[in-house]
Amino acid sequence: MKNMLKPIFTSLLYCSAVLAFPAFGEDLIDIYKQALTNDPTYQAARYDHMAVLELRPQAKATLRPQVDLSANAAWNEIEDDKMSVFDSQGYSLTLTQALYNQPAFAAVNQVDLTIAQSEAALESALNSLMLRSSEAYFNIISAHDELEFAVSELNAIERQLEQAEKRFEVGLSAVTDVKEAQARYDLAVAQKIAATNQLAQAEEALKTLTNQDYQTLSPLKEDMSFLPPNPEDINYWVTLAEKNNRRYLSAQYATQSAEEEIKLQKGFHYPALNLVGSHSDTQSDNPLVESRRTALMLQLDVELYSGGSTSSKVREAEAKLMSAQRNQELQRRLVLQQTRNAYLGVIADISRVKALKQALISTQAGADATQAGFDVGTRTAVEVLVALRETFRAQADYSKARYAYILNSLRLKEGAGSLTAADLEEINTWLQ
Repeated sequence: MKNMLKPIFTSLLYCSAVLAFPAFGEDLIDIYKQALTNDPTYQAARYDHMAVLELRPQAKATLRPQVDLSANAAWNEIEDDKMSVFDSQGYSLTLTQALYNQPAFAAVNQVDLTIAQSEAALESALNSLMLRSSEAYFNIISAHDELEFAVSELNAIERQLEQAEKRFEVGLSAVTDVKEAQARYDLAVAQKIAATNQLAQAEEALKTLTNQDYQTLSPLKEDMSFLPPNPEDINYWVTLAEKNNRRYLSAQYATQSAEEEIKLQKGFHYPALNLVGSHSDTQSDNPLVESRRTALMLQLDVELYSGGSTSSKVREAEAKLMSAQRNQELQRRLVLQQTRNAYLGVIADISRVKALKQALISTQAGADATQAGFDVGTRTAVEVLVALRETFRAQADYSKARYAYILNSLRLKEGAGSLTAADLEEINTWLQ
């Protein structure tokens, strides 16, 4: 029985994320490119923006000449000194050019702001897609690591259980060792089931994003660098976020658009001045009905009273402006919170990775010492099981910390409005 567990520690306790997947699988850029064309959320944002772009020609159309043509054909019966029955045909052509129309002018300005808001929202959706693609990718890598660790731990505890049972049969250990090993084994089975389910859910999340299944994903290299943000100044990143974050910019444009809406609604109180040119021509069997008329005139329209509708719409627009201002402030606070959290997360992750790497070395050394003590009879089987679990947990924690560093780095740049595809390409170089 001596040294029975030695192969377990030497072959399993140092399994790493590099072994989680075969090399040369799909990488992060592959996933991102597939998400670009298959993610419904981003595609919907693209089409929403395309729809908003059509608002500009619609708004400018009201300031351009409006040309109307109408034609008619009629059968007429007139009773006077004698009955007159005759046919008539005619047409009229009218051209209207707005000279002064305050609501139409405000609408054009508002549309420009709406388009700017939509552009910022589309860029935000693209940044979100980069981040969601990365999260989905590394969630699968992390879940696969968890499953690998769970399986390795289960195998090791199973061997320990077998050993405990054999030692008990020959009277070398108490029944409590067997029961403790059995309890640890049952727990390891449950953990393996949970890890398998977690991996399946992570794979489904990625499939929702890309509408594709993947056999392999490229894992992280072991020798990747963990560098602090550049510059290492939280105030710099917060200031950058306040200037460039797309969600916050979109909220700012929404507030400005709400201000223009007030001007638009108030504009209905002002007169509208149009230049109107018209030409009509009527032909008939009755010469007295025939006519031809051409006119050019200035037409002034003034709304005197609309039942209070215009005043009500102004109040509605003012209330929506207050709402937009509050939402803008909310977005500012959320963006700054996200940026600060991501920055602090990156700094903490760097220290955590270093600490967990050292903890992994220490737990491995402790496990080796516990195994050696068990071999000579100074340590119990329970202590071996505890050391075994601590080592596998240290591996899992170390693995998670590496992925957390990557994702927090991306969240920091997304919050600051500086996330680009080049950042994903850089992370791609860290993959096996």
